[in-house]
Amino acid sequence: MTSWIEIEAKFKEMGPLLRDSRIDAQWGHSGEYWRIAGALDVYAAKRFEAIARIAGEKLRNVLLKTPEPPKEIITETDPVRCWYKGLAYIGKNMNYEFTAKALDEKGDVVGHIYTGRIHRIAEASAILCLELSSRFPDSSPEAIVGLKPGIYGVSIDLKALWRKLKQYIAG
Repeated sequence: MTSWIEIEAKFKEMGPLLRDSRIDAQWGHSGEYWRIAGALDVYAAKRFEAIARIAGEKLRNVLLKTPEPPKEIITETDPVRCWYKGLAYIGKNMNYEFTAKALDEKGDVVGHIYTGRIHRIAEASAILCLELSSRFPDSSPEAIVGLKPGIYGVSIDLKALWRKLKQYIAG
């Protein structure tokens, strides 16, 4: 399992490549759409989405264990959009833009379309990971003592184990 801190580091690495990128969102009468905009490097955008997929799956799993999970996030089937919604609703990173009216052939209002944007997506994602690491600490053995599978079995990160032991003794 990947920890929030590991995911945070991956997003942080993406910062310089996605400095001017944003996530554009549209929802309402004509459906719901989320996309990365302003990315000059298509491979950086694809890498960001791959990391967002990992983070979104993890976010959905931890939220499902809470007493009252936010329905707009846990009902999302696409992990990437789950992460984007987490950025918007949990991280409060959405800048709401304009609202439009959907009209029929007669000019009557049949619904509304809402838009929003999330800027500095790599940095916003890294910060949300840090926030989530404090709200939902990783409790797997790997996260606690740094267990890692190796060629000869399982290895232990002794530095991580020592840090945890010092925290336990101090606290």
